[in-house]
Amino acid sequence: MKLVVVESPAKAKTIEKYLGSGHRVLASFGHVRDLPPKDGSVDPDEHFAMQWQVSPDRAKQLRAITDEAKKADTLILATDPDREGEAISWHVQEVLRQKKALPKEVQRVTFNAITNSAVTEAMGKPRGLDEDLIDAYRARRALDYLVGFTLSPILWRKLPGAKSAGRVQSVALRLIVDREREIELFKAQEYWQVNATFETDGQSFTARLVQLNGRKIDRLTIGSRGDADAAKAAVEQGRFTVASVETKPFSRNPAPPFTTSTLQQEAARKLGFSASHTMRVAQGLYEDGLITYMRTDGVDMAPEAISAARRAVANRFDAAFLPDRPRQYQSKIKNAQEAHEAIRPTDFSRARAGSGDHARLYELIYNRALASQMASARLERTTVELSDATGSAVLRATGQVVLSPGYLALYEEGRDEKGDEDDAARMPALRKGDAPQKTNVEATQHFTQPPPRYSEASLVKRLEELGIGRPSTYAATLQTLKDREYVRVEKNRFIPEESGRLVTAFLERFFERYVSYDYTAELEEELDDVSGGRLDWQKLLENFWRDFRPKAGEVMDQKPSEITQALDEFLAPWLYPPRADGGDPRLCPQCGNGRLSLRGGKFGAFVACSNYPECRYTQKFGQGGEQAQADGPTELAAGILLKSGRFGPYLERGEGKDAQRASVPKDVPLEDLTAADATARAHVGGHCRD
Repeated sequence: MKLVVVESPAKAKTIEKYLGSGHRVLASFGHVRDLPPKDGSVDPDEHFAMQWQVSPDRAKQLRAITDEAKKADTLILATDPDREGEAISWHVQEVLRQKKALPKEVQRVTFNAITNSAVTEAMGKPRGLDEDLIDAYRARRALDYLVGFTLSPILWRKLPGAKSAGRVQSVALRLIVDREREIELFKAQEYWQVNATFETDGQSFTARLVQLNGRKIDRLTIGSRGDADAAKAAVEQGRFTVASVETKPFSRNPAPPFTTSTLQQEAARKLGFSASHTMRVAQGLYEDGLITYMRTDGVDMAPEAISAARRAVANRFDAAFLPDRPRQYQSKIKNAQEAHEAIRPTDFSRARAGSGDHARLYELIYNRALASQMASARLERTTVELSDATGSAVLRATGQVVLSPGYLALYEEGRDEKGDEDDAARMPALRKGDAPQKTNVEATQHFTQPPPRYSEASLVKRLEELGIGRPSTYAATLQTLKDREYVRVEKNRFIPEESGRLVTAFLERFFERYVSYDYTAELEEELDDVSGGRLDWQKLLENFWRDFRPKAGEVMDQKPSEITQALDEFLAPWLYPPRADGGDPRLCPQCGNGRLSLRGGKFGAFVACSNYPECRYTQKFGQGGEQAQADGPTELAAGILLKSGRFGPYLERGEGKDAQRASVPKDVPLEDLTAADATARAHVGGHCRD
């Protein structure tokens, strides 16, 4: 009897049906062992020896695998065809070896799709475990452990309110915070556009002023209403004729089939899926045998799949939609791993499958893969310039016409941000000398816009461009940032929370190298070298630990007050922005002579006055002005303060350990709370709130 171990129970049932008698197929339910979350799980002093323990929720399944292994002649490890799948197979083998239940013959097989033909073919091509991939897994796991279990305790002790830090997580957070800084520093510029609407043969089009009195009009040239009104008047007075018509044909090629990253991006843009939801749905499609493996950087398809796609195009469209030769693709992404096919349907004769989100994602994958083997779209871009009689005012209109839709008949790639839509406008047929009728002229005010906050799609795209992390981990990375409450998502955009900004500032100030984009990408390249057998995994860890360990010790030795002071200086431009009246931004707005500075508290950082306790002005971290003062403690009666805590508003009398606190009932409006009420409630007392 042959025992086959896969990852999921859904796959186990399907594969056992394909293999038939003589095979027993069991699922490991993912990873069966992990590093215990405690000090010493990775020992740098013993060549980074790693202590593994069986995950409690996998013990029952491992017992079942062990029992079957004792009866089997051959163990076939058929987990997923990637680094994590290789690691799971290795863990299963090691557990069985320790239990003295490992069959004499052990084989490793991989398949890119769960179809009868793919599984049968894979079983005929067994191999041994890939030690290089296993080493790469161990290196990544050790790195993540060493970073997390070294940085997180420093954060807990030196930065109140911080929860954790991670190798890729912290860099992704920095991207979000850096973008927020760009937005805050952005100063909008006013500009005006002058447009004229024309009509000819019943079809209208819009042209924009591009030259006036010999001066080229760029986007920011007209900066005030007065200049705009003058330009508008000049256009209104002119009689315009077509000075030139330029037509240029061009073509657009289809995008390659999906990789893990591009699937997450397009599903976010077109379906509104989060990265984690996309991967869950894709996992289901893969296990149902509908798509190929969904964790891949490869952009090409197997020759037989390309042939099937071309047949499907020929059956669905006419000959003009099928290129003469099959299309081949190569990834342009840094550090791409192209050992596997792109994500594609397993059967191109099935255009639809599943229901609900599964059906929507399958259709997206199917259309993208089919379009990748379709003809290019042929288009024509027309640029028309119109001039008044004196040549002092010149207007330009642009548009495009689709001559042959090609792949656009089926699929068009989404965009994160909307660009200039002028090129997409339809243009009437015009010739030099034509004088279309001018029907309207308007001057519209605009302001330059800051860079947009990251969406899941644009953040995943940026991480991949920088070579940070692996696409298969992006979903978990982004979810961790949300779970840690370092970011929030509003209108599908990431906004850093105060805690996220503080952690990022701390890491940039004290661990700058380890959250730099270049260093993180270089480390990723070294990890890829390990998986390719070009670098020893322990050597990589030695090089990393040699610099990281003393840096961590240096920061741990600093007093919390020294950390806070350094962060106060580092964050000063953000915490204390210039005041409108030109005054000192650090001057306390309450007492008028104290200095504001960053302080650390039990529940996080805040800004307070140097004259405490005489002046009790405070403001939340990263919040200034009138709102901050309103949110600070309010003195309602002599020695009685109204404060806000984790459980709501409360009254406090006294200081330190002797302080007395009483909660404010939810049905009492704070604005109606009088000094007499405060005194009465403080005398009654209440349970300690914070």
